[in-house]
Amino acid sequence: MAIDGTIAGVSVAHPYASVSTIAEAAPTSDEEHLKRLLTHEAVHEAFVITTCNRVEWYVVTEHPQLGQAITHEFVDGLPASAWRPLSHDEAIEHLLRVATGLESQVLGEDEILGQFRSAYHQADELDGVGDLLDPVLMKALHLGERARTETAINEGVVSLASAAVRCAVEHVHLPTSTVTVVGAGDTGSRVATDLIDRGTGELHVVNRSIERAESLVDSIGEGTAHPLDALQAAIEPADVVITATDSQQPVITPADVPGGCSTIIIDLGQPPDVQPSVSERASIAYYDLDRLRRITERTHSRRKAEAETVEAMIDEELTVLQRAFKRARSEAVIGAMRSGADRIKTNEVERAKRRLEAGESSPEEVLEDFADALVNAIMAPPTESLRDAAEDDDWTTIASAIQIFDPDLDEDALPTALSEAVVTELESATDD
Repeated sequence: MAIDGTIAGVSVAHPYASVSTIAEAAPTSDEEHLKRLLTHEAVHEAFVITTCNRVEWYVVTEHPQLGQAITHEFVDGLPASAWRPLSHDEAIEHLLRVATGLESQVLGEDEILGQFRSAYHQADELDGVGDLLDPVLMKALHLGERARTETAINEGVVSLASAAVRCAVEHVHLPTSTVTVVGAGDTGSRVATDLIDRGTGELHVVNRSIERAESLVDSIGEGTAHPLDALQAAIEPADVVITATDSQQPVITPADVPGGCSTIIIDLGQPPDVQPSVSERASIAYYDLDRLRRITERTHSRRKAEAETVEAMIDEELTVLQRAFKRARSEAVIGAMRSGADRIKTNEVERAKRRLEAGESSPEEVLEDFADALVNAIMAPPTESLRDAAEDDDWTTIASAIQIFDPDLDEDALPTALSEAVVTELESATDD
């Protein structure tokens, strides 16, 4: 692993941004933004993740200021309070927290792990992840799985889909109610499945592709599938309507909701699936992602203890990850030092061979001179640096040299003043 560069990121997410702001920041296509980042000559790696509750961009560049400038282009025009810049260490920790569900609106929810994995695969397919981002993202995925198998952080309401169903349960008696689900994608499928598991009286599934709606109905064994142009007919008898599409435009318009229709609409769309002229009607009880926070906040209070366990996991793995990065960065320095030492060795070996071939000295004398020359040549740069450090009272450099070259050095062999200064510096470094 050759670490080259630093991570910079920016996050627009639910703790500091509204649903509408997140929708404004969200790309039409994550792939489009990834390609845009990766075509930048200064970007070595890139990662983009978009969910209902967050949009985040990450890049690896040579200089952190450059990475920050590139990612900040995506939040240009947004209120400063609606986004958060992420430095290298902050970005790494934040990615681990996102994958484990600690940063989700529904603490510990399961959907984010699949979304995170999909975002990783997309970046990987575009050659967007390398020596820096790849181990971070893989560690995040591994921790996300551990959090959900080793703790109970995802018990209860674990996703926006289940939060929506919980909201419905609080308003109607499901066994005697009719529920219409608009959207048969991943979230819509979760909603429909949860509704059937809870014994919903009548279920309608509406989707742009009737085939997908029919496939969902077949898989859960109940319900009626409808094409999108039959939306009004599916909404009219519904006590509850739950929308979960990825449409960039509102799906439910005034024409789809008969006048005087009294129903509960739970909107999981991002951007919203329901036009304001519908959601603002007095006869409509409307819940968007922001209002669902009331439900999820109850879940948060029950999961805080489990979150503490996950926090400890993250702290432990973060330390391991950062230590690995530091070691990897040192390899470049070590490699350069070894190359320099190898050049010195090669020169001295050639000189010794010429002396032996010329027969000007005995093999023993040539070997002794070779060893002296090798030691002197290798020790010359650090020796000069230590002399300069002594002149400048730079005890940090001197103490570091002792730890590197001879950690078992007998301090009593040093002059008293030097020994005391070195001991003080070593103790200070240990305390830090």
